[in-house]
Amino acid sequence: MLSIFFVVVIFLGLKTSKFLNRIIYFGNKGFTVTLIIALLMGLIAEAIGLHMIIGAFMAGLFIQEEVIDKKVFNKIEDRVYGLSYGFFGPVFFASLAFYLDLTAFTKAPLFLIAIIAVAILCKIIGSGIATKILKLKDIESLIIGLAMNNRGATELIIATIGFQMGIIDKNIFSILVLMAFATTVFSILTISSLAKKLNN
Repeated sequence: MLSIFFVVVIFLGLKTSKFLNRIIYFGNKGFTVTLIIALLMGLIAEAIGLHMIIGAFMAGLFIQEEVIDKKVFNKIEDRVYGLSYGFFGPVFFASLAFYLDLTAFTKAPLFLIAIIAVAILCKIIGSGIATKILKLKDIESLIIGLAMNNRGATELIIATIGFQMGIIDKNIFSILVLMAFATTVFSILTISSLAKKLNN
């Protein structure tokens, strides 16, 4: 059932994106259509046993930057960005504090260090392999790998879903939250110096 959902969504997303983007362009209802599609996909995903956020992610197949007018896309992105980071984002991050157990960091410090190291290295190695195929420079591959560590929000969402479903306990959840923040900060601190070397 889940495989069918992904196949159908990918097929429909690729086939209908141009049609939907024409409606968005001429109707000037880009943000409204985007919001409706995201909510609808979220409800469908929830109905078949997936989490709502997975459906919302998949909704991105219907609104593609490659086939939409650039000005319209920028307007949609600006409104979604403002709503996400100006309202929903802060509420989500603040809600995480209610579930954090700070003693988890002292109970398993070696596990915490190990999971942070694995998270950073796997992204660098995985991105490095892909960028080597594209024949990028070593420093460019490293920067891309470090940039991938700046995706802490996605990790936090996945950790929250796992905690709510009972897959992980509060201790593991707390460690994963710290890992997401640590990898994001690590990415920010290291990329800036490497970017300067690349420009020089």
